[in-house]
Amino acid sequence: GGIAVNCLGHCHPAMVNALHEQSQKLWHLSNVFTNEPAIRLAKKLTDATFADRVYYANSGAEANEAALKLARRWAIDVHGEQKQKIIAFNKGFHGRTFFTVTVGGQPAYSDGFGPKPGAIEHVPYNDADALAKLIDDKTCAVMMEPLQGEGGVVPPEQDFVKQVRELCDKHNALLIFDEV
Repeated sequence: GGIAVNCLGHCHPAMVNALHEQSQKLWHLSNVFTNEPAIRLAKKLTDATFADRVYYANSGAEANEAALKLARRWAIDVHGEQKQKIIAFNKGFHGRTFFTVTVGGQPAYSDGFGPKPGAIEHVPYNDADALAKLIDDKTCAVMMEPLQGEGGVVPPEQDFVKQVRELCDKHNALLIFDEV
């Protein structure tokens, strides 16, 4: 549980019943163990999406950390060491690990801990022109919240997300959506 689960309410009978029922079966397993509910969910997710695998993480920060590392690994393996730049948007929030707070672009969360992970740059949210000036063939990924939350609830302008996608395609960069 975290801040994002508040939308589930407080002591809703359906949630209380589901938690009680699950507590009588399987309480918790590390993601290194296989279990039937996880297999069934993975099958549903892969059947409904483009993906052929599922990674279960303990938190959004852990999921985003994995996505960022995977983007760099893919880019370096496919395009070479020079393709490692990550671009994100000012006032974003992607988690509380050192990598994710650095990508988040809020100095209050990332300053004061020593050298930050490198090759990370930021542009204003909803500013496709600023992104177009910064993105290049050294960019491995652009990370964005489709609806920015921590910087104030900021929706994307109508063409912004489309332009981000087009710029990523043009420069062979991955587009990582961070959305709860």
